Amino acid sequence: MHGYVPVGGILAPGMFKKKLGLAAFAMLICLFAVSQAGAQSGFTASITQPDTSRFPQIDFYLDVRDESGKFMSGLAPGDVQALENGQIVPVDSLAEIEPGAQLVVALNPGRPFAIRDAQGNSRYDFVRRSLEEWAGRAASYDLYDLSLLATSAPESTHLSDSADWLARLDDYQPDMRAVTPGVEVLARALDVALDAPPRLGMGRGVLFITAPLDPSAATVIEAQAARAAENGVRVFVWMVGSQNLFSSPEAELLQRLAAGTQGEYFAFSGIETLPDVEIYLAPLRSTYHAVYTSGLAGGENI
Repeated sequence: MHGYVPVGGILAPGMFKKKLGLAAFAMLICLFAVSQAGAQSGFTASITQPDTSRFPQIDFYLDVRDESGKFMSGLAPGDVQALENGQIVPVDSLAEIEPGAQLVVALNPGRPFAIRDAQGNSRYDFVRRSLEEWAGRAASYDLYDLSLLATSAPESTHLSDSADWLARLDDYQPDMRAVTPGVEVLARALDVALDAPPRLGMGRGVLFITAPLDPSAATVIEAQAARAAENGVRVFVWMVGSQNLFSSPEAELLQRLAAGTQGEYFAFSGIETLPDVEIYLAPLRSTYHAVYTSGLAGGENI
C-alpha cells in the first residue's frame, strides 16, 4: 500500500504514486462520508496502485484506520467514490476481505539482552518464549507471511508455516554479549516487508526487537521511519534494556520510530509482561477490495 495519509473526508490528489500501466495517468481519489464511516476526525487511509488489467474495470485495495490504528469496518460502496479526470464515478462494489498480514521480526541484540534474573533467565529468554507462544497459536491461522531477520544470522523470509518460522527462531543462538546492535537489520526488514505480498491487500508490519541504539543513529532511523510510513508498513518496537533507560534519548528515538509509522513501542527490562504479537497483527489482516467502472473511452487519458 502506498502511504498512510491523514484525511478529513478526502484523500488529496498527488499523495500516491498512481502509475496505472497505461499511456498516461488517471487521478484516483477516494472520498469518504465521514459520518457514515463513524469517525469525526483523525482517521487515515491508504490505497494500493490501481489495477487496470481488466479495463474498463478498475480494482484497488483500500485501508481505513481510526485514530488508534484500528481497522474501520462497515464501509459501504456509497462511502467511497472515484474521481476520474474531474468526474466523480460511483464505486460498483466494496468488499471487506481478510487477505492476512505480513510480519518481519527483526532481532537486533546486544549486551542488554544477556542480563539474567535470579533464576538465570536472560532477557532474551523471555523475548524468545513470548515469540514462541505467539507462533504456536498462529499455527491455527494460515494467512500469515512471516520473516525472521537477525544480526549475524541467515535470513528466513516469506514463510507461510509458523512452525517453520519458529524452528528458525530456535536455531538463533548468538552470544548476546558479543553482538553490537546497529540499524542495518531495520533497513533490511523494511526491504523484506516491501516485497510483493503473496496475496494482494495484505497488511505489513515489522517487529523490531532491539537493544538501545545510540542517538547518533537518529538520522538513519528517522529516514527508515519515513520510508515505512510512506509505504504503509507499521513498525512495532520492543526496546530491551534497563529501566533507567526507559526515559532516555535512546528510548525516545525508538518511540518516535513506532509513533511515526502507526506502530507501538514497548520497553522491556525483564520484569514487564511482553505484548501479545497477535494484538499487533489483528488490525492488519483486513482491508477493502473496491471496484469501479472507468468512463474513459478505450483507456485514453489514463
